[in-house]
Amino acid sequence: MSINIECEERVMLNEEQYNCVVSDLFINNPYHNFLKIKNVYFDTNNRDLLTNHIVLRVRTTNNMNVELTMKIKGDEGDTEVTDMLNRFQHDAIINKHILPTGQVVNKLHELQISTASLSPVAEMNTKRLEIKKDDYLIVVDCNTYSDIMDFDLEIEAPSKDRALEAIKLFCEKYQIEYRNDYKSKSRRAINAITKNQS
Repeated sequence: MSINIECEERVMLNEEQYNCVVSDLFINNPYHNFLKIKNVYFDTNNRDLLTNHIVLRVRTTNNMNVELTMKIKGDEGDTEVTDMLNRFQHDAIINKHILPTGQVVNKLHELQISTASLSPVAEMNTKRLEIKKDDYLIVVDCNTYSDIMDFDLEIEAPSKDRALEAIKLFCEKYQIEYRNDYKSKSRRAINAITKNQS
């Protein structure tokens, strides 16, 4: 289990920009590989977590790691509470909506959120490239959810100011328009599902 503060900035890319950035990163980092990620997002029927800027997800990767993570949005970075899961716990969450005892469930109880009210609401599959540079991490993603494919670039850094500085330089280098109003992956995936159901 772990609790940490994640400081990141994000920008959306079009497909041409995505291909350009990935190609350039591979030229300078030829031994890196893509990581395949599947996120299953949980919420209540009333979207209580989404409304309160909380994300609850189960993440599986092609290196066989399984994590249950709760992210709580904050002004100076998001608080991430993570429990590592085994396959039995993963299956219990996905198939029976039973969350294992741990730091995530403890935090949900602190916030007076009933685990019995939670169920899967959206899925997203991501092909990710991660490159460590100086004191920050470059994360380039190709995401598929519902019938949508999109692309984004994230910078994870020791502080929000450092992440913002790094992503603005990155955008300048690749002639990408920077805006700070992009929705998170979880919100994009859940909004797409909600739209399809309406």
